[in-house]
Amino acid sequence: MIDLDAIRTGLDRREFFLEYLPTVALADRRCVGCEALIRWRRDGRVVPPLQFIPVIENTELAGMVTDWVIEAIAHELGDWLRQHDDVHISLNVPPAVLGQGGVAAAIANSNLLDVIGQLVVEVAERTVARDTNVIPFNAAERRARIALDDTALTEASLITLSQSRIDIVKIDKPFVDQLQHEEPAPAKLAALAKLRRDGKYILVAEGVESAAQAERLQQLGVHLAQGWYFSHPLSAEHFRNYFDANQ
Repeated sequence: MIDLDAIRTGLDRREFFLEYLPTVALADRRCVGCEALIRWRRDGRVVPPLQFIPVIENTELAGMVTDWVIEAIAHELGDWLRQHDDVHISLNVPPAVLGQGGVAAAIANSNLLDVIGQLVVEVAERTVARDTNVIPFNAAERRARIALDDTALTEASLITLSQSRIDIVKIDKPFVDQLQHEEPAPAKLAALAKLRRDGKYILVAEGVESAAQAERLQQLGVHLAQGWYFSHPLSAEHFRNYFDANQ
């Protein structure tokens, strides 16, 4: 059974680990960073994230897990960030953790303050919508870049973006999936076009699985992409090798 006690025990037993999903510039297919993804190896198998991430949200463990992720990033890729000042690492943070200073404190405690501008804090649109469409950040957290994750390109998405300080818009996989065989809904294309015209946001597509999808996203003005077409999630060592090979 996956409950808070099981997750807490997993943390104590060091069963969690990180993988890194490369982020690629569509214009030249150069790797520009990655997203840190938490994984859990329990009883000899890897537990799917959807089985434990929702359990953590809006609990005291959300902060503990976020702290652990930041510490792991610092240990595995902190020096890599310092050697490449034009790259980024993103991490998912539940809204309940934001605004309390915990993220900034974890970054400071992990000796990452000198590269905080290269960190991207991702907040899922579905979790923001449960509150007031306004993401609370304190001054220290605002030194990192902020991404709205799994953005559905709806009217609600545009309202959330207008009410929050967002630097990066991550377009959800269902939109990208439609590009394989058809055009997405006109309203979604119009929302994407508006974001592109605004020029305020870096646009990132999630879940890219084919050359056709990558080409169409580039035509639509999307800047960056992630997905198995480029790479599966990698260990820190293999990610560094991937980065070096894609410059």
